[in-house]
Amino acid sequence: MLGFYLAMLETAEEKSKFEELHEHYCQEMFKRALFILRNTHDAEDAVQEAFLRVAKCFSRISDLGSSQTRAYLIIVVKNVANDILKKRLKSKAENIDEHVDVSGTASTEEVVISNIAIEMVIDAARNLPDSYYDILVLSIVNGLSTRKFSFITKNPI
Repeated sequence: MLGFYLAMLETAEEKSKFEELHEHYCQEMFKRALFILRNTHDAEDAVQEAFLRVAKCFSRISDLGSSQTRAYLIIVVKNVANDILKKRLKSKAENIDEHVDVSGTASTEEVVISNIAIEMVIDAARNLPDSYYDILVLSIVNGLSTRKFSFITKNPI
């Protein structure tokens, strides 16, 4: 896959810098994606997509060892992983809707009201700022307790 990214770059210098960047940050990016997604294959996909995005705008990166470069790469892979997670959650929600048999358990009105309420919650979650959305994902989707979340974010309870 590295060859694909390198083909996107124009000069030998860019290709060399990108190889160095890939070698230096790939494992850290994978760990971040795995932490979010809890799935090796999805984490690998997230890292590949993140490097694809980085290759497209590689000229913006000047100092490979800077904290800004590291932060940029972590943010890119986090955003890609969150996108994958959102798609996975949406897919699960659609699968649940397909398998729920509401016949005889509630009136049509109750089902419609319930579905509207669920949609409102989903829309509200989608519209949260990233920091709040991350908290929601970590605490509910990944099942982290308040204490574990506090430890990970280094924020006191």
